[in-house]
Amino acid sequence: IENTPADWFGEELKGKYFMVLVFDFSILNENNNTSSINTNLLCKYLSASLSKNIQDIEVMFCVIDDMCTGVLNFYHSSSDIQQIKRVVYDICVSSGKEFDIDLRCAMSAMVEDIGQLNYAYEQTQEIINMRFLGDEKIVFVYDDIMGMTGKYHLNAEVENNLIDNIVLLGNSEVACKIVSD
Repeated sequence: IENTPADWFGEELKGKYFMVLVFDFSILNENNNTSSINTNLLCKYLSASLSKNIQDIEVMFCVIDDMCTGVLNFYHSSSDIQQIKRVVYDICVSSGKEFDIDLRCAMSAMVEDIGQLNYAYEQTQEIINMRFLGDEKIVFVYDDIMGMTGKYHLNAEVENNLIDNIVLLGNSEVACKIVSD
């Protein structure tokens, strides 16, 4: 049986550009406990809010590791990332008030192929692992942590071209360092 995006998400995907969002939260009122938050309900709320406020997208959410994980499927590559970031920020603030939680979001870069969703999801996990505790920021994008890690993720073709060009320039030490990293 052939797996298609429709098989994975249970519907036909219309767009060909994707972004992963992971929302994690902590309880503000210490008298509550995590089990009092219905994470599935929170995912539905986030999905509806994003669909309402961002044009030309499909939104799919599920719960992974007690976090609301969503895939945004864009119809156009020209979607304004800063506008999406503002919408996500507003949703985090309003959802936080609605559910009495501190809600934060990790946003991946936009990818152009469903096969890159795992890469986009890994970006969100790096963001979650790298942001510092106590940071007042609510929405984190991958560029926010790039300065902290000093590493870039390249696909195999780009990495091979980079190594080839460095070798052609005669700098074998740099080429060896790239290969070892």
